[in-house]
Amino acid sequence: MFKNMYINLYSIPQFLISIVCFIYGLFILFKNRKAKLNQILAMWCFACFVWLVGYALSYSSRNASFAEVFVKIASIGVTFIAIFSWHFIIEFLDLKREKKLLYLGYIVALALIPLFLFTGYFLSGVNKYFFGYYGKAAAFYPYYLVFYFLIIGRILFIVYNLIVDKQLIPLKRMQAKYVLIGFFIASLATIDFIPKFGIEIYPFGCIFMVVWVFVTSYAIFKHQLMDINIVIQKSFVYSVLISLITAIYFIFVFLAEKFFQGMFGYTSLIVSIFYAFTIALFFIPVKNRIQHLADRIFLGKDPIQIAQENELMRQELERAERLKAVAHFASGMAHEIKNPLTAIKTFAEYLPEKKNDPEFLNKFSKIVSGEVGRIDSLVHQLLDFAKPAPLNLQEIDINNLLDDTLSLLSNEFLKHSIKLVKEYQAQNSQLKADSNKLKQAFLNLFLNSIEAMPNGGSLTVSTSIGSIESPSLEPSRAKSRDEDRESSIEKSVLISISDTGCGIPDKDLPHIFEPFYSTKEQGTGLGLSIVYNIIKEHDGNIKVESQKDKGASFAIKLKANKN
Repeated sequence: MFKNMYINLYSIPQFLISIVCFIYGLFILFKNRKAKLNQILAMWCFACFVWLVGYALSYSSRNASFAEVFVKIASIGVTFIAIFSWHFIIEFLDLKREKKLLYLGYIVALALIPLFLFTGYFLSGVNKYFFGYYGKAAAFYPYYLVFYFLIIGRILFIVYNLIVDKQLIPLKRMQAKYVLIGFFIASLATIDFIPKFGIEIYPFGCIFMVVWVFVTSYAIFKHQLMDINIVIQKSFVYSVLISLITAIYFIFVFLAEKFFQGMFGYTSLIVSIFYAFTIALFFIPVKNRIQHLADRIFLGKDPIQIAQENELMRQELERAERLKAVAHFASGMAHEIKNPLTAIKTFAEYLPEKKNDPEFLNKFSKIVSGEVGRIDSLVHQLLDFAKPAPLNLQEIDINNLLDDTLSLLSNEFLKHSIKLVKEYQAQNSQLKADSNKLKQAFLNLFLNSIEAMPNGGSLTVSTSIGSIESPSLEPSRAKSRDEDRESSIEKSVLISISDTGCGIPDKDLPHIFEPFYSTKEQGTGLGLSIVYNIIKEHDGNIKVESQKDKGASFAIKLKANKN
Protein backbone atom coordinates (compact mmCIF):
# COMPACT_ATOMS: atom_id res chain seq x y z
CA MET A 1 0.00 0.00 0.00
CA PHE A 2 2.74 2.47 0.99
CA LYS A 3 4.46 1.94 -2.36
CA ASN A 4 1.41 3.48 -3.99
CA MET A 5 1.65 6.62 -1.85
CA TYR A 6 3.93 9.65 -1.91
CA ILE A 7 4.22 12.97 -0.08
CA ASN A 8 2.08 15.42 -2.02
CA LEU A 9 2.45 18.98 -0.78
CA TYR A 10 -1.06 19.79 -2.01
CA SER A 11 -2.47 17.33 0.53
CA ILE A 12 -0.82 19.05 3.53
CA PRO A 13 -3.61 21.63 4.14
CA GLN A 14 -6.18 18.81 4.30
CA PHE A 15 -3.99 16.78 6.68
CA LEU A 16 -3.37 19.72 9.00
CA ILE A 17 -6.99 20.84 9.18
CA SER A 18 -8.21 17.25 9.61
CA ILE A 19 -6.02 16.96 12.71
CA VAL A 20 -7.41 20.26 14.04
CA CYS A 21 -10.99 18.98 13.51
CA PHE A 22 -10.20 15.69 15.22
CA ILE A 23 -8.60 17.34 18.28
CA TYR A 24 -11.43 19.87 18.46
CA GLY A 25 -13.94 16.99 18.39
CA LEU A 26 -12.14 15.27 21.27
CA PHE A 27 -12.07 18.53 23.23
CA ILE A 28 -15.83 19.02 22.82
CA LEU A 29 -16.59 15.37 23.63
CA PHE A 30 -14.48 15.11 26.79
CA LYS A 31 -15.86 18.34 28.24
CA ASN A 32 -19.15 16.50 28.77
CA ARG A 33 -19.26 13.00 27.39
CA LYS A 34 -22.81 12.43 28.61
CA ALA A 35 -24.26 15.51 26.90
CA LYS A 36 -25.97 14.59 23.64
CA LEU A 37 -25.14 17.94 22.08
CA ASN A 38 -21.43 17.41 22.70
CA GLN A 39 -21.60 13.88 21.30
CA ILE A 40 -23.26 15.02 18.08
CA LEU A 41 -20.90 17.94 17.46
CA ALA A 42 -17.91 15.69 18.18
CA MET A 43 -19.22 13.22 15.57
CA TRP A 44 -19.55 16.14 13.15
CA CYS A 45 -15.86 16.95 13.70
CA PHE A 46 -14.89 13.29 13.19
CA ALA A 47 -16.90 13.19 9.93
CA CYS A 48 -14.91 16.26 8.80
CA PHE A 49 -11.75 14.36 9.72
CA VAL A 50 -12.80 11.39 7.51
CA TRP A 51 -13.62 13.74 4.61
CA LEU A 52 -10.32 15.65 4.77
CA VAL A 53 -8.07 12.65 5.39
CA GLY A 54 -9.78 10.74 2.57
CA TYR A 55 -9.04 13.50 0.06
CA ALA A 56 -5.53 14.09 1.38
CA LEU A 57 -4.76 10.40 0.80
CA SER A 58 -6.32 10.47 -2.69
CA TYR A 59 -4.07 13.42 -3.64
CA SER A 60 -1.04 11.45 -2.41
CA SER A 61 -1.91 8.23 -4.27
CA ARG A 62 0.18 7.08 -7.23
CA ASN A 63 -2.47 4.56 -8.23
CA ALA A 64 -5.91 5.61 -9.53
CA SER A 65 -7.70 2.60 -8.00
CA PHE A 66 -6.25 3.41 -4.55
CA ALA A 67 -7.28 7.04 -4.95
CA GLU A 68 -10.84 5.99 -5.87
CA VAL A 69 -11.21 4.05 -2.59
CA PHE A 70 -10.10 7.07 -0.56
CA VAL A 71 -12.41 9.39 -2.51
CA LYS A 72 -15.40 7.15 -1.79
CA ILE A 73 -14.54 7.00 1.93
CA ALA A 74 -14.23 10.81 1.95
CA SER A 75 -17.68 11.08 0.33
CA ILE A 76 -19.21 9.04 3.17
CA GLY A 77 -17.67 11.53 5.61
CA VAL A 78 -19.21 14.41 3.61
CA THR A 79 -22.65 12.75 3.74
CA PHE A 80 -22.57 12.44 7.52
CA ILE A 81 -21.33 16.02 7.92
CA ALA A 82 -24.76 17.09 6.62
CA ILE A 83 -26.65 14.56 8.76
CA PHE A 84 -24.78 15.44 11.98
CA SER A 85 -25.29 19.16 11.25
CA TRP A 86 -29.03 18.59 10.99
CA HIS A 87 -29.07 16.44 14.15
CA PHE A 88 -27.11 19.10 16.06
CA ILE A 89 -29.58 21.84 15.17
CA ILE A 90 -32.57 19.67 16.13
CA GLU A 91 -31.00 18.82 19.49
CA PHE A 92 -29.73 22.36 20.11
CA LEU A 93 -33.16 23.91 19.51
CA ASP A 94 -35.13 20.91 20.90
CA LEU A 95 -37.20 20.50 17.71
CA LYS A 96 -38.99 17.22 18.48
CA ARG A 97 -41.27 17.44 15.44
CA GLU A 98 -38.22 17.48 13.17
CA LYS A 99 -36.88 14.14 14.46
CA LYS A 100 -38.99 11.94 12.17
CA LEU A 101 -37.44 13.62 9.13
CA LEU A 102 -34.01 13.24 10.75
CA TYR A 103 -34.48 9.47 11.14
CA LEU A 104 -35.36 9.29 7.45
CA GLY A 105 -32.18 11.24 6.66
CA TYR A 106 -30.10 8.74 8.68
CA ILE A 107 -31.68 5.82 6.80
CA VAL A 108 -30.81 7.40 3.44
CA ALA A 109 -27.26 8.21 4.60
CA LEU A 110 -26.69 4.62 5.81
CA ALA A 111 -28.09 3.27 2.52
CA LEU A 112 -25.62 5.43 0.59
CA ILE A 113 -22.59 3.81 2.25
CA PRO A 114 -22.66 0.53 0.23
CA LEU A 115 -23.78 2.41 -2.89
CA PHE A 116 -20.73 4.69 -2.68
CA LEU A 117 -18.28 1.91 -1.80
CA PHE A 118 -19.37 -0.96 -4.06
CA THR A 119 -21.10 0.60 -7.07
CA GLY A 120 -20.35 3.24 -9.66
CA TYR A 121 -23.75 4.93 -9.52
CA PHE A 122 -22.50 8.03 -7.71
CA LEU A 123 -18.73 8.06 -8.21
CA SER A 124 -17.09 6.37 -11.15
CA GLY A 125 -13.32 6.50 -11.29
CA VAL A 126 -11.15 9.58 -10.66
CA ASN A 127 -9.90 12.63 -12.53
CA LYS A 128 -6.18 13.35 -12.64
CA TYR A 129 -5.56 17.01 -11.76
CA PHE A 130 -2.42 19.06 -11.01
CA PHE A 131 -2.98 18.55 -7.25
CA GLY A 132 -3.63 14.79 -7.50
CA TYR A 133 -6.49 12.34 -8.05
CA TYR A 134 -10.05 13.51 -7.41
CA GLY A 135 -13.43 11.77 -7.64
CA LYS A 136 -15.45 11.75 -10.88
CA ALA A 137 -19.21 12.30 -10.65
CA ALA A 138 -21.37 9.51 -12.12
CA ALA A 139 -24.97 9.53 -13.40
CA PHE A 140 -26.72 9.57 -10.01
CA TYR A 141 -24.40 12.10 -8.36
CA PRO A 142 -26.65 15.13 -9.09
CA TYR A 143 -29.46 13.39 -7.16
CA TYR A 144 -27.07 12.97 -4.24
CA LEU A 145 -26.32 16.71 -4.39
CA VAL A 146 -30.05 17.48 -4.26
CA PHE A 147 -30.33 15.34 -1.07
CA TYR A 148 -27.26 17.06 0.41
CA PHE A 149 -28.36 20.63 -0.33
CA LEU A 150 -31.91 19.96 0.89
CA ILE A 151 -30.44 19.11 4.32
CA ILE A 152 -28.15 22.17 4.35
CA GLY A 153 -31.00 24.43 3.21
CA ARG A 154 -33.32 22.94 5.85
CA ILE A 155 -30.76 23.67 8.60
CA LEU A 156 -30.24 27.29 7.60
CA PHE A 157 -33.98 27.85 7.13
CA ILE A 158 -34.90 26.49 10.61
CA VAL A 159 -32.30 28.51 12.49
CA TYR A 160 -32.90 31.72 10.55
CA ASN A 161 -36.68 31.60 11.10
CA LEU A 162 -36.30 31.05 14.86
CA ILE A 163 -33.89 33.98 15.16
CA VAL A 164 -36.09 36.33 13.11
CA ASP A 165 -39.31 35.34 14.95
CA LYS A 166 -37.54 35.92 18.31
CA GLN A 167 -38.88 32.65 19.71
CA LEU A 168 -35.70 32.06 21.72
CA ILE A 169 -34.47 33.60 24.98
CA PRO A 170 -31.74 36.26 24.44
CA LEU A 171 -28.76 34.01 25.31
CA LYS A 172 -30.12 31.13 23.20
CA ARG A 173 -30.81 33.54 20.32
CA MET A 174 -27.24 34.83 20.45
CA GLN A 175 -25.92 31.27 20.49
CA ALA A 176 -28.20 30.39 17.56
CA LYS A 177 -26.80 33.34 15.58
CA TYR A 178 -23.28 31.98 15.93
CA VAL A 179 -24.46 28.47 15.09
CA LEU A 180 -26.12 29.86 11.94
CA ILE A 181 -23.00 31.80 10.94
CA GLY A 182 -20.75 28.83 11.68
CA PHE A 183 -22.76 26.31 9.68
CA PHE A 184 -23.30 28.76 6.82
CA ILE A 185 -19.53 29.25 6.53
CA ALA A 186 -18.98 25.48 6.78
CA SER A 187 -21.53 24.96 3.99
CA LEU A 188 -19.31 27.02 1.66
CA ALA A 189 -16.96 24.03 1.68
CA THR A 190 -19.40 22.51 -0.86
CA ILE A 191 -17.27 24.32 -3.45
CA ASP A 192 -15.24 21.08 -3.35
CA PHE A 193 -18.04 19.38 -5.34
CA ILE A 194 -17.05 21.36 -8.47
CA PRO A 195 -13.88 19.39 -9.44
CA LYS A 196 -15.97 16.17 -9.53
CA PHE A 197 -17.54 17.48 -12.74
CA GLY A 198 -14.23 17.81 -14.59
CA ILE A 199 -13.46 21.45 -13.68
CA GLU A 200 -9.80 21.67 -12.62
CA ILE A 201 -9.70 23.95 -9.58
CA TYR A 202 -7.96 23.24 -6.30
CA PRO A 203 -10.58 22.17 -3.69
CA PHE A 204 -9.98 24.74 -0.97
CA GLY A 205 -13.18 24.05 1.02
CA CYS A 206 -11.09 22.93 4.00
CA ILE A 207 -10.26 26.61 4.67
CA PHE A 208 -13.91 27.16 5.62
CA MET A 209 -13.50 24.49 8.33
CA VAL A 210 -10.79 26.68 9.89
CA VAL A 211 -13.18 29.64 9.93
CA TRP A 212 -15.89 27.42 11.46
CA VAL A 213 -13.55 26.50 14.34
CA PHE A 214 -12.84 30.21 14.91
CA VAL A 215 -16.57 31.03 15.01
CA THR A 216 -17.47 28.22 17.43
CA SER A 217 -14.46 29.08 19.62
CA TYR A 218 -15.67 32.66 19.82
CA ALA A 219 -19.18 31.45 20.71
CA ILE A 220 -17.72 29.26 23.47
CA PHE A 221 -15.79 32.23 24.87
CA LYS A 222 -18.45 34.89 24.69
CA HIS A 223 -21.76 33.08 24.92
CA GLN A 224 -21.05 29.74 26.68
CA LEU A 225 -22.06 27.67 23.66
CA MET A 226 -22.76 24.07 24.79
CA ASP A 227 -22.23 25.09 28.45
CA ILE A 228 -18.46 24.72 28.22
CA ASN A 229 -16.74 26.41 31.19
CA ILE A 230 -14.90 29.22 29.43
CA VAL A 231 -12.68 30.12 32.41
CA ILE A 232 -11.08 26.68 32.60
CA GLN A 233 -10.88 26.15 28.85
CA LYS A 234 -9.34 29.46 27.76
CA SER A 235 -5.83 28.05 27.61
CA PHE A 236 -6.86 25.06 25.47
CA VAL A 237 -8.97 26.98 22.94
CA TYR A 238 -6.32 29.70 22.79
CA SER A 239 -3.78 27.01 21.82
CA VAL A 240 -6.14 25.74 19.10
CA LEU A 241 -6.50 29.27 17.70
CA ILE A 242 -2.74 29.81 17.56
CA SER A 243 -2.33 26.38 15.92
CA LEU A 244 -4.85 27.39 13.27
CA ILE A 245 -3.00 30.65 12.61
CA THR A 246 0.23 28.67 12.21
CA ALA A 247 -1.53 26.25 9.82
CA ILE A 248 -2.83 29.16 7.71
CA TYR A 249 0.68 30.62 7.72
CA PHE A 250 2.14 27.35 6.45
CA ILE A 251 -0.52 26.97 3.75
CA PHE A 252 0.02 30.54 2.53
CA VAL A 253 3.79 30.07 2.28
CA PHE A 254 3.34 26.76 0.44
CA LEU A 255 0.82 28.11 -2.09
CA ALA A 256 2.83 31.30 -2.67
CA GLU A 257 5.98 29.27 -3.36
CA LYS A 258 4.03 27.07 -5.82
CA PHE A 259 2.73 30.20 -7.56
CA PHE A 260 6.26 31.58 -8.04
CA GLN A 261 7.50 28.17 -9.14
CA GLY A 262 4.85 28.10 -11.88
CA MET A 263 5.62 31.71 -12.84
CA PHE A 264 9.41 31.38 -13.11
CA GLY A 265 9.62 27.68 -13.98
CA TYR A 266 12.43 26.71 -11.58
CA THR A 267 12.68 23.09 -10.32
CA SER A 268 15.68 23.22 -7.99
CA LEU A 269 14.97 22.20 -4.38
CA ILE A 270 17.48 24.78 -3.09
CA VAL A 271 15.75 27.58 -5.03
CA SER A 272 12.34 26.38 -3.68
CA ILE A 273 13.65 26.51 -0.12
CA PHE A 274 15.10 29.98 -0.70
CA TYR A 275 11.81 31.31 -2.10
CA ALA A 276 9.79 29.69 0.72
CA PHE A 277 12.14 31.21 3.33
CA THR A 278 11.89 34.67 1.71
CA ILE A 279 8.08 34.51 1.57
CA ALA A 280 7.99 33.36 5.18
CA LEU A 281 10.06 36.38 6.28
CA PHE A 282 7.58 38.74 4.63
CA PHE A 283 4.61 36.89 6.14
CA ILE A 284 5.90 36.79 9.76
CA PRO A 285 4.72 40.39 10.57
CA VAL A 286 1.32 39.52 9.10
CA LYS A 287 1.19 36.31 11.16
CA ASN A 288 2.09 38.22 14.33
CA ARG A 289 -0.57 40.81 13.57
CA ILE A 290 -3.20 38.08 13.04
CA GLN A 291 -2.14 36.43 16.31
CA HIS A 292 -2.43 39.74 18.16
CA LEU A 293 -5.83 40.32 16.56
CA ALA A 294 -6.95 36.85 17.71
CA ASP A 295 -5.84 37.71 21.24
CA ARG A 296 -7.90 40.91 21.21
CA ILE A 297 -11.01 39.45 19.54
CA PHE A 298 -11.25 36.05 21.21
CA LEU A 299 -9.62 36.76 24.56
CA GLY A 300 -10.18 40.51 24.77
CA LYS A 301 -6.57 41.20 25.77
CA ASP A 302 -2.96 40.09 25.28
CA PRO A 303 -1.39 37.02 26.99
CA ILE A 304 0.30 39.11 29.75
CA GLN A 305 -3.03 40.67 30.73
CA ILE A 306 -4.64 37.21 30.63
CA ALA A 307 -1.96 35.82 32.98
CA GLN A 308 -2.51 38.74 35.37
CA GLU A 309 -6.28 38.21 35.29
CA ASN A 310 -5.84 34.47 35.92
CA GLU A 311 -3.73 35.22 39.00
CA LEU A 312 -6.31 37.71 40.29
CA MET A 313 -9.07 35.19 39.62
CA ARG A 314 -7.13 32.51 41.55
CA GLN A 315 -6.70 34.87 44.50
CA GLU A 316 -10.39 35.79 44.39
CA LEU A 317 -11.45 32.14 44.40
CA GLU A 318 -9.10 31.39 47.29
CA ARG A 319 -10.64 34.31 49.18
CA ALA A 320 -14.13 32.96 48.42
CA GLU A 321 -13.11 29.53 49.68
CA ARG A 322 -11.73 31.10 52.86
CA LEU A 323 -14.95 33.08 53.40
CA LYS A 324 -16.90 29.86 52.99
CA ALA A 325 -14.84 28.35 55.80
CA VAL A 326 -15.34 31.54 57.85
CA ALA A 327 -19.12 31.20 57.42
CA HIS A 328 -19.04 27.70 58.90
CA PHE A 329 -16.66 28.90 61.59
CA ALA A 330 -19.01 31.77 62.48
CA SER A 331 -22.03 29.45 62.50
CA GLY A 332 -20.32 27.19 65.02
CA MET A 333 -19.17 30.14 67.10
CA ALA A 334 -22.72 31.54 67.26
CA HIS A 335 -23.70 28.30 68.98
CA GLU A 336 -20.75 28.64 71.37
CA ILE A 337 -21.63 32.27 72.21
CA LYS A 338 -25.19 31.32 73.20
CA ASN A 339 -24.00 29.59 76.40
CA PRO A 340 -22.21 32.59 77.97
CA LEU A 341 -25.03 34.89 76.83
CA THR A 342 -27.56 32.66 78.61
CA ALA A 343 -25.54 32.90 81.84
CA ILE A 344 -25.25 36.70 81.54
CA LYS A 345 -28.97 37.04 80.80
CA THR A 346 -29.91 34.90 83.83
CA PHE A 347 -27.80 36.95 86.24
CA ALA A 348 -29.06 40.22 84.69
CA GLU A 349 -32.68 39.16 85.35
CA TYR A 350 -31.94 38.53 89.06
CA LEU A 351 -29.84 41.70 89.48
CA PRO A 352 -32.75 44.10 90.40
CA GLU A 353 -33.89 41.75 93.18
CA LYS A 354 -30.43 40.98 94.63
CA LYS A 355 -28.52 44.16 93.99
CA ASN A 356 -27.95 44.56 97.73
CA ASP A 357 -26.74 40.96 98.21
CA PRO A 358 -22.90 41.09 98.45
CA GLU A 359 -22.52 37.34 97.82
CA PHE A 360 -24.66 37.54 94.68
CA LEU A 361 -22.82 40.61 93.39
CA ASN A 362 -19.44 38.94 93.95
CA LYS A 363 -20.59 35.80 92.12
CA PHE A 364 -22.24 37.94 89.39
CA SER A 365 -19.05 39.95 88.89
CA LYS A 366 -16.86 36.86 88.49
CA ILE A 367 -19.19 34.91 86.19
CA VAL A 368 -20.20 37.80 83.92
CA SER A 369 -16.60 38.96 83.62
CA GLY A 370 -15.51 35.44 82.70
CA GLU A 371 -18.31 34.94 80.17
CA VAL A 372 -17.65 38.33 78.53
CA GLY A 373 -13.98 37.37 78.29
CA ARG A 374 -15.01 34.09 76.69
CA ILE A 375 -17.14 35.89 74.08
CA ASP A 376 -14.33 38.37 73.44
CA SER A 377 -11.92 35.48 72.90
CA LEU A 378 -14.30 33.79 70.45
CA VAL A 379 -14.80 37.01 68.45
CA HIS A 380 -11.04 37.57 68.26
CA GLN A 381 -10.60 33.99 67.03
CA LEU A 382 -13.12 34.67 64.27
CA LEU A 383 -11.39 37.92 63.26
CA ASP A 384 -7.97 36.25 63.23
CA PHE A 385 -9.35 33.32 61.26
CA ALA A 386 -10.94 35.56 58.61
CA LYS A 387 -7.93 37.85 58.24
CA PRO A 388 -5.35 36.61 55.66
CA ALA A 389 -1.90 36.79 57.22
CA PRO A 390 1.55 35.21 56.94
CA LEU A 391 2.29 32.07 58.94
CA ASN A 392 2.10 32.85 62.68
CA LEU A 393 3.83 29.96 64.49
CA GLN A 394 2.91 29.35 68.11
CA GLU A 395 3.02 26.36 70.42
CA ILE A 396 -0.27 24.47 70.25
CA ASP A 397 -1.70 21.16 71.41
CA ILE A 398 -3.03 19.31 68.38
CA ASN A 399 -5.73 17.50 70.36
CA ASN A 400 -7.14 20.76 71.72
CA LEU A 401 -7.05 22.31 68.25
CA LEU A 402 -9.00 19.38 66.78
CA ASP A 403 -11.52 19.55 69.62
CA ASP A 404 -12.05 23.28 69.09
CA THR A 405 -12.62 22.77 65.36
CA LEU A 406 -14.94 19.78 65.81
CA SER A 407 -17.03 21.67 68.40
CA LEU A 408 -17.87 24.25 65.74
CA LEU A 409 -19.52 21.52 63.67
CA SER A 410 -21.47 19.77 66.42
CA ASN A 411 -24.79 20.91 64.96
CA GLU A 412 -23.80 19.60 61.51
CA PHE A 413 -22.96 16.18 62.97
CA LEU A 414 -26.36 16.01 64.70
CA LYS A 415 -28.23 17.22 61.61
CA HIS A 416 -26.65 14.55 59.37
CA SER A 417 -26.71 11.75 61.98
CA ILE A 418 -22.92 11.42 61.91
CA LYS A 419 -21.23 9.57 64.77
CA LEU A 420 -17.99 11.23 65.87
CA VAL A 421 -15.20 8.98 67.14
CA LYS A 422 -12.07 10.47 68.76
CA GLU A 423 -8.97 8.33 69.23
CA TYR A 424 -6.32 10.63 70.67
CA GLN A 425 -3.13 8.69 71.46
CA ALA A 426 -0.79 11.67 71.11
CA GLN A 427 -1.01 12.95 74.69
CA ASN A 428 0.60 16.31 75.58
CA SER A 429 1.92 16.60 72.04
CA GLN A 430 3.07 20.14 71.40
CA LEU A 431 4.01 21.50 68.00
CA LYS A 432 4.73 24.89 66.48
CA ALA A 433 2.01 25.84 64.03
CA ASP A 434 -0.37 28.55 62.92
CA SER A 435 -3.56 27.56 64.76
CA ASN A 436 -5.88 29.55 62.48
CA LYS A 437 -4.50 28.06 59.28
CA LEU A 438 -4.57 24.52 60.66
CA LYS A 439 -8.17 25.12 61.80
CA GLN A 440 -9.05 26.09 58.23
CA ALA A 441 -7.37 22.96 56.87
CA PHE A 442 -9.14 20.66 59.35
CA LEU A 443 -12.44 22.48 58.86
CA ASN A 444 -12.25 21.88 55.08
CA LEU A 445 -11.50 18.18 55.63
CA PHE A 446 -14.36 17.78 58.14
CA LEU A 447 -16.81 19.59 55.84
CA ASN A 448 -15.80 17.31 52.94
CA SER A 449 -16.51 14.29 55.15
CA ILE A 450 -19.92 15.68 56.15
CA GLU A 451 -20.81 16.27 52.46
CA ALA A 452 -19.73 12.69 51.68
CA MET A 453 -22.18 11.32 54.31
CA PRO A 454 -25.54 13.06 53.66
CA ASN A 455 -27.45 10.07 55.08
CA GLY A 456 -25.28 9.53 58.11
CA GLY A 457 -22.12 7.62 58.89
CA SER A 458 -19.07 7.70 61.08
CA LEU A 459 -16.19 10.20 61.27
CA THR A 460 -13.05 9.03 63.06
CA VAL A 461 -10.40 11.52 64.11
CA SER A 462 -7.24 10.04 65.60
CA THR A 463 -3.79 11.29 66.62
CA SER A 464 -0.59 9.44 67.42
CA ILE A 465 3.13 10.01 67.77
CA GLY A 466 5.44 8.87 65.00
CA SER A 467 9.10 9.37 64.19
CA ILE A 468 11.18 10.56 61.25
CA GLU A 469 14.72 9.28 60.87
CA SER A 470 17.13 12.18 60.33
CA PRO A 471 20.40 11.78 58.35
CA SER A 472 23.14 10.03 60.35
CA LEU A 473 25.35 12.23 62.50
CA GLU A 474 29.03 12.82 61.88
CA PRO A 475 31.20 10.09 63.49
CA SER A 476 33.52 12.73 65.00
CA ARG A 477 30.84 13.88 67.43
CA ALA A 478 31.60 12.72 70.96
CA LYS A 479 28.33 11.12 71.98
CA SER A 480 27.27 7.65 72.93
CA ARG A 481 25.59 5.48 70.31
CA ASP A 482 22.26 5.69 72.15
CA GLU A 483 22.48 9.49 72.36
CA ASP A 484 23.32 9.67 68.65
CA ARG A 485 20.39 7.49 67.72
CA GLU A 486 18.00 9.39 70.01
CA SER A 487 19.05 12.79 68.66
CA SER A 488 18.75 11.57 65.05
CA ILE A 489 15.06 10.84 65.52
CA GLU A 490 12.53 13.66 65.10
CA LYS A 491 9.11 13.13 66.58
CA SER A 492 6.07 13.77 64.45
CA VAL A 493 2.37 14.05 65.13
CA LEU A 494 0.18 11.88 62.94
CA ILE A 495 -3.42 12.97 62.38
CA SER A 496 -5.90 10.68 60.65
CA ILE A 497 -9.36 11.79 59.47
CA SER A 498 -11.50 8.92 58.15
CA ASP A 499 -15.14 8.77 57.09
CA THR A 500 -17.55 6.11 55.85
CA GLY A 501 -18.92 8.24 53.02
CA CYS A 502 -19.17 7.85 49.26
CA GLY A 503 -15.40 7.77 48.76
CA ILE A 504 -13.30 9.13 45.91
CA PRO A 505 -13.13 7.34 42.52
CA ASP A 506 -9.69 5.99 41.54
CA LYS A 507 -9.47 8.30 38.51
CA ASP A 508 -9.89 11.39 40.74
CA LEU A 509 -7.43 10.43 43.48
CA PRO A 510 -4.25 11.69 41.70
CA HIS A 511 -5.86 15.10 41.08
CA ILE A 512 -7.78 16.01 44.26
CA PHE A 513 -5.07 18.38 45.56
CA GLU A 514 -4.77 20.19 42.21
CA PRO A 515 -6.17 23.75 42.08
CA PHE A 516 -9.60 24.04 40.38
CA TYR A 517 -10.06 20.26 40.16
CA SER A 518 -13.53 19.50 41.46
CA THR A 519 -16.06 16.69 41.06
CA LYS A 520 -18.82 18.79 42.64
CA GLU A 521 -21.22 20.75 40.43
CA GLN A 522 -20.89 23.91 42.57
CA GLY A 523 -17.32 23.33 43.76
CA THR A 524 -14.41 25.70 43.10
CA GLY A 525 -11.81 22.93 43.30
CA LEU A 526 -9.75 24.94 45.81
CA GLY A 527 -10.72 23.43 49.18
CA LEU A 528 -8.30 20.50 49.19
CA SER A 529 -5.68 22.53 47.32
CA ILE A 530 -5.71 25.05 50.20
CA VAL A 531 -5.47 22.17 52.71
CA TYR A 532 -2.45 20.81 50.84
CA ASN A 533 -0.72 24.21 50.77
CA ILE A 534 -1.33 24.82 54.49
CA ILE A 535 0.16 21.43 55.41
CA LYS A 536 3.15 22.06 53.13
CA GLU A 537 3.64 25.52 54.73
CA HIS A 538 4.09 23.65 58.03
CA ASP A 539 6.69 21.30 56.45
CA GLY A 540 4.19 18.48 56.75
CA ASN A 541 2.79 15.79 54.48
CA ILE A 542 -0.75 14.78 53.59
CA LYS A 543 -1.87 11.59 51.86
CA VAL A 544 -5.25 10.16 50.99
CA GLU A 545 -6.58 6.63 50.61
CA SER A 546 -10.06 5.93 49.33
CA GLN A 547 -12.30 3.56 47.46
CA LYS A 548 -15.58 4.33 45.76
CA ASP A 549 -18.51 3.88 48.22
CA LYS A 550 -16.11 2.80 51.01
CA GLY A 551 -15.12 6.14 52.50
CA ALA A 552 -11.93 8.17 52.48
CA SER A 553 -9.02 8.57 54.89
CA PHE A 554 -6.65 11.54 55.05
CA ALA A 555 -3.34 11.07 56.85
CA ILE A 556 -1.40 14.18 57.94
CA LYS A 557 2.11 14.23 59.40
CA LEU A 558 3.45 17.31 61.22
CA LYS A 559 6.72 17.80 63.09
CA ALA A 560 6.34 17.75 66.88
CA ASN A 561 8.38 19.79 69.35
CA LYS A 562 11.38 18.10 70.92
CA ASN A 563 10.89 17.29 74.58
